[in-house]
Amino acid sequence: MADFATVFFMDARRRAKRLASTACVAGAVVVMAGCTGSDPIVTETPVPSASGSAEPQPSATPSVSVSVSPSVAALSDEELLEILPAGAEFPDVEGAVVTAQFFSVLLGEIFKSGDTTVWEALATDACDYCGSQVEAIEKFRDSGRTARGGSVALDETKTRGALGDDGFAYVRTDVQIADLFASSAGQPEENVEPEAHVQLDLQMLLVGEVWKVNGVQAETLP
Repeated sequence: MADFATVFFMDARRRAKRLASTACVAGAVVVMAGCTGSDPIVTETPVPSASGSAEPQPSATPSVSVSVSPSVAALSDEELLEILPAGAEFPDVEGAVVTAQFFSVLLGEIFKSGDTTVWEALATDACDYCGSQVEAIEKFRDSGRTARGGSVALDETKTRGALGDDGFAYVRTDVQIADLFASSAGQPEENVEPEAHVQLDLQMLLVGEVWKVNGVQAETLP
């Protein structure tokens, strides 16, 4: 448990410096927002399986299927919990992990749909990464281009969660992002983001009844 906590936060501090000028994950600059101050004391919590076992179990990537009008200004906690997978309602690390996994996979859908309603509702104002993705999608949508691909597959067996004494939960997971293609009228399709294997670190904050993303840091893996 100590090894996980040490590696988690030492890696986060090192990557925060070099990722400030690195473009990755759908072309956005990835930074960790709201993670300054002393290191939190954490304990490792493997992703709980449906049977309640503490050991991570192989399972399919969480399904993301939402239909929300882009005109909706905000979603209530009750509406978000209806959209989120079972387990997201727990106010402990399990709820944080389930929500973080859903949020990670959602990235692969919002570029194609252009609808960031749920994404924005699950992010705090402190999450610079979350806001940068919304800006990128709005620019993409305004350009008149359409997207294909870019789906995010998540390996739940490599997901870990930790609770800090700073009031946050921290989730680390590995995702495989497929090639993202863009096309516009009369123009050939273009590969705008090649496939990538990415490690995501998410800082989660319980706001009301819903865990929300307060910061994201990503590192491309071999």
